[in-house]
Amino acid sequence: RRPVHGPPRTRARRASARAVTLRRVRTALLTNPNAGGGSASAFEDLPERLAAALGGAVELRASETAEALRAAAEAVGREGFERVLVAGGDGTVQLCVHGLARAGALGRVTLGIVPAGTGNDLATFLGMPLDLDAAIAALARARSAPLDLGDMNGQWFANASCGGYFGAVSEATSSELKSVAKRLAYVLAGASVLLQHTPTSARLRADTEFGEIEWEGPLSLFAVCNGMTVGGGRPLAPEASVSDGLLDVFFVRDVSTTSLAALLLKMGRGAHLEDDRVIGFRARSLSFEFAGPTPVNVDGEVAEVERAVYRVHHHATRILMPDMTAADAAARAD
Repeated sequence: RRPVHGPPRTRARRASARAVTLRRVRTALLTNPNAGGGSASAFEDLPERLAAALGGAVELRASETAEALRAAAEAVGREGFERVLVAGGDGTVQLCVHGLARAGALGRVTLGIVPAGTGNDLATFLGMPLDLDAAIAALARARSAPLDLGDMNGQWFANASCGGYFGAVSEATSSELKSVAKRLAYVLAGASVLLQHTPTSARLRADTEFGEIEWEGPLSLFAVCNGMTVGGGRPLAPEASVSDGLLDVFFVRDVSTTSLAALLLKMGRGAHLEDDRVIGFRARSLSFEFAGPTPVNVDGEVAEVERAVYRVHHHATRILMPDMTAADAAARAD
């Protein structure tokens, strides 16, 4: 005979399972009205649209400045939000990551990106569509996946950090230029910097997947990548993975202005790693020591440093990635 207490316990377990399934995920939305030259300010109804798509309330935390956005990210991290959506570009994502890191919350949140910046490199690499309606639909069916993060001198980044010529271009690409020229801003600033660029003496040490390496000499540019593209789609790290525990690194030694221009054209096609003037590798950590202050950007935020120390944080957080169909994947490849 079946024990009298059997069915009630079974019903209790099923009821408990239903309760877990129905529990709402606490979701915050961080917006940067200055991202993409002000495009994010047009999304007043974005929280309601996201809530409808995700099936739960979305709490808006709007910020007017970079420090305010970092503070908002830190606050939602300390308040126990489990899902943090970011409306902005790579710089906005970086500010969010940095704030969550200050709250010690990276390991317990899942990030999601609504692309609204100038470059949107990380979002595009992850497969997020740039159209707002399509992005909301993609988030609704997205899966949570592990995401590595890097840091340079303690400054966190999700996509990439670049220096030398690239850092100078970032300095020259003002918010006003981005507002007017959008992605073309990087091209215009790059052309201006190229004519004035001079290399800097540097010393490199790196813990690579094949052992320690050291190099010293004049340096034209370098990139330390977690994602694949920078500057609005330039594929600097065509074989990058955001979850392999390694940073994709390359640098260019001292070359003439004409040679550097030719290399930049190759970078636009992702063919630069085949060039003998480019040195590339994957590393868990590395450092550059420069002869003097050198501009280095961290997901678009620029600082002048004399020493840049990089580390990768394997599976530091999680991120929503579109669950792409075969058609989606084909469209992304095109």
